[in-house]
Amino acid sequence: MKKPIRDNWHNVSIVVCAFFIMSFSYIFYKTFIRTPLTVLYLNYLKRFLLLNILF
Repeated sequence: MKKPIRDNWHNVSIVVCAFFIMSFSYIFYKTFIRTPLTVLYLNYLKRFLLLNILF
């Protein structure tokens, strides 16, 4: 009975971490959208995600 509960908490922690990262990225994007560094970072992130999806 302990193993499914532990796996369930592991999944919950992964979802919480992903949501935290997404919300932080959204706030960062909305706050610093006009800075050139953020534009370069977003372009790099898009390229990185596209490479991960393609390969």
